[in-house]
Amino acid sequence: LNNLPDINRTGINCESTVKFCLTDDDLADLLYSRRESKQLGNFEQLYPSAKGEAYSAFVNAINLKNERTPDDLLHYMSNKMHSFLTRLEIQYEKLLNRQRYSQFLSSVVRENTTTKFSELRKRTFKNCIQGSSAKPFLSLLSVTPGTLKPLFHPENRAYEVHVPNEVVLAHLRATAAHCDCQARLESKNGPSTPSNWSLNVGPNVVRYYVVDLSHTDVWVVNQYEIQIVREDLTAHEKVFDSESRHEVCSLVQDCDFALFSWKKCNLQRIEASSWSSFLEKNTIAPVPECKSGDAEGRWVVPCDSCRSRSSCFWKLATWVPYQCRHAVVPPALLRDCLAGKKILFLGDSTLRGMMYYMIEKINGTLSVWVKSHAAVNFKNLGGSRLVTFMYHPPFWLPLNEQPVLEKVLYDLLHTNMPLANSRETILVVGGLQWTNEHHLSVIDTLLRRLGLRNIAVVIKGYSTGLYQPVKGIRYRPINEQKQ
Repeated sequence: LNNLPDINRTGINCESTVKFCLTDDDLADLLYSRRESKQLGNFEQLYPSAKGEAYSAFVNAINLKNERTPDDLLHYMSNKMHSFLTRLEIQYEKLLNRQRYSQFLSSVVRENTTTKFSELRKRTFKNCIQGSSAKPFLSLLSVTPGTLKPLFHPENRAYEVHVPNEVVLAHLRATAAHCDCQARLESKNGPSTPSNWSLNVGPNVVRYYVVDLSHTDVWVVNQYEIQIVREDLTAHEKVFDSESRHEVCSLVQDCDFALFSWKKCNLQRIEASSWSSFLEKNTIAPVPECKSGDAEGRWVVPCDSCRSRSSCFWKLATWVPYQCRHAVVPPALLRDCLAGKKILFLGDSTLRGMMYYMIEKINGTLSVWVKSHAAVNFKNLGGSRLVTFMYHPPFWLPLNEQPVLEKVLYDLLHTNMPLANSRETILVVGGLQWTNEHHLSVIDTLLRRLGLRNIAVVIKGYSTGLYQPVKGIRYRPINEQKQ
């Protein structure tokens, strides 16, 4: 009754401002009725009910036929009691739902520590809750491998998981507690099935949205966030002592992802007296400068032992070509070289990363970084007039809805007009594995048509990737990567 402020007991704070005053007889009847409702046996209670509106017409009809005597004046008529009983049953239902949900919470917390997540998910999905109090909550949230901190509890919405550097893929599961709700990944229209999540080094923020599907439109009723922190390869690295003896190790490919059967994999020892002597012999004059950016080479790193990756000093790892050396361009010279130029990038996230690397070299720092799948523009950056990026191809669209390269390139060029038909304009095109001979022909034809045949064009070559089975992103198994 505390949740019904307009109702009280006769003689106890039941003033004229209170709309409904209960007598002792009324309370006795209510208590008797409540006791009966808790011992129904095989019967079903039809009345009173939280859905009492269905009986309103019937109760009113009974009320009109009943005549009241003066002795009944302290009692309320049936239609008045009907309204009160309906509201009271609604309160009983809310209380019951809260009790059920408390039991549910404790069982989820208890079972999460003793039961496999796959078994728990089947059980909680089957036994979903109908009470509205459960709508904003999850009954299950898991990240594999890893452990949620704090341990999962439906009322806790923020978690953190730490995984070692070798973990590149996390398996995510989430289940909504209420029968009308779903847990969807990243947006209200995202996937509700178990999903894989590709992990960058450092923090990776994953969001689950609890959505209510009982409405015409999808309603977001809650949000959970997991920060998955993938450890840096150098997290436990010791301080490098140049006076100590180290092995010099090369790395061409991982054995777990070996593309070239004729090349060795994992760390291989190089004969060298010391790390400093190796660098002196292979990375400075008189070693000739490379004439192209794709000279064959390998990663080289000092280690206590080439048999143990964890003993290596990965902060010192460097790419060393076999027959030449890449010149290191000072930032001042790079700024002079790009002064007054317009640099246009068209490609996917691999090309976007290269653009940000170039900006960091020009600017000395990377103050702005946006993981954009649209257009990104930087004006008057380090002497250049314009650096701009446009994402292509839009992998999230069905193939029949993706714009062709010619249209996207035309939009990029047209948006940034006027463009000088000289090497003052630089166009960089390419991505992971999507460029082919046809695309090169399209680029050449469009540049001729727009009178821009003399601009500098840089085409990014293929690189490995797409080898993690992540929903919504193209997946290439190892045999396709080799091709």
